[in-house]
Amino acid sequence: MKNKLFLLVTILVMSTLLFACSSTTQNSSDNGSESEGKKSDFPTKPITLVVPWAAGGGSDILARSLAEAAQPTLGNIVIQNREGANGTIATTEVASKKGDGYTIVLNASGNFTAQPYLREINYTLEDFKGVMGLTYEPIVLAVSADSPWETIDDLLAEADKGTSINFGHSGSGSFPHLAQAELYKQAGIEASDVPYEGANPALMALLGGHIDSIAGHPSELINHEKDGKIRILGIFSPERYHLLEDVPTMKEKGLDIDMSVWKYLLAPSDTPDEIISVLEEGFKKATEAEEFQEFLSNNNQDPLFISGKEVTDRLAKEAEANKAVIEGLNITLE
Repeated sequence: MKNKLFLLVTILVMSTLLFACSSTTQNSSDNGSESEGKKSDFPTKPITLVVPWAAGGGSDILARSLAEAAQPTLGNIVIQNREGANGTIATTEVASKKGDGYTIVLNASGNFTAQPYLREINYTLEDFKGVMGLTYEPIVLAVSADSPWETIDDLLAEADKGTSINFGHSGSGSFPHLAQAELYKQAGIEASDVPYEGANPALMALLGGHIDSIAGHPSELINHEKDGKIRILGIFSPERYHLLEDVPTMKEKGLDIDMSVWKYLLAPSDTPDEIISVLEEGFKKATEAEEFQEFLSNNNQDPLFISGKEVTDRLAKEAEANKAVIEGLNITLE
């Protein structure tokens, strides 16, 4: 009788243990599925893409075209324009956002490679994770069609004449500002800068004869050159630009100046890597879409589809190079 009772108790204990193990395994499996589900479900609501410049500008148009192309994979993307202080206001605000993937920013290289040496800012590159690179645009130097300078050599010859030049640009501390300031410094030409609220007002001032030169992106100036209104003299990049093959680089003229603007996507630094991967994959598919490729072609913008890590590595490298240029110009904004 005692043996039978002992056997019955043993069976009951073993059954309880087996049931408990089975439940634990099942719960663990369920939790794993739930965790995986949370990762794969992103995004479950609209993503906000912050643009640090006003609506209607080149960055805004780029963001809206990208958002439309990304809709099939990432869902609705809301564009939020937050202009001010050459993009540093929006960049600061996004740096403080929760890293959940629902707030990202489209930015330009100058906000990390120039602005930190020109004004007090409340963010660093370490506050962000790169998502992916988007576009590349060099900076070119232009004069009006009525200018006496037919070539960059004609302009550089002004150094021997004691000529004083007024140059316009799209905003103090912008690459079009810094590129021209460095050009005239290296060339030994006395020059004064005239800031405008954007590239188009600077262009209008050039056409009106109020300034002697401007700098800007090919996408902003090529059509005006084709119309015979301006003359593009040189390019601030190490190599010639494929859309302006006859235009020499400043480097060819013995001037060591590289001022090119490229744009990219960033997320707050605490954004999980899993979400960064979803964002990168979604936007990569968007950049491969036919309509986005047509947008880049129609707007004279070159693709720069690099990874998020490559974005941050490149920004860090360029920041070191630009620091020396800006310190040499003794420019401060705030």
